[in-house]
Amino acid sequence: MNLLDNSSGQIKFVINDHESIEVENLNKDQLKTILSNIYDKSDFYDINWNDEIKNQVHNTVHKEIVEQIVSKIIDFKSNVDNIKNNIESSFPLINDK
Repeated sequence: MNLLDNSSGQIKFVINDHESIEVENLNKDQLKTILSNIYDKSDFYDINWNDEIKNQVHNTVHKEIVEQIVSKIIDFKSNVDNIKNNIESSFPLINDK
């Protein structure tokens, strides 16, 4: 599933199969859902923030917001295995339940 949807001419973050939200309306709970999806399954999203999509965003503020959020999501996605290992080693009893 693509992280970003630009089919309507406006960039939206895809939360799940049933929900996508405009950049300016993204809230912390929706962002936590995105991160949780990645934590549960690191390949849940295809991070499709590329030049083609960037060039379609004419509002520079929106473009910068998306750039910053996507950057953090990429960092999280690349570190999710380390995060899981740290949690599992710090709290081994949680995994046994």
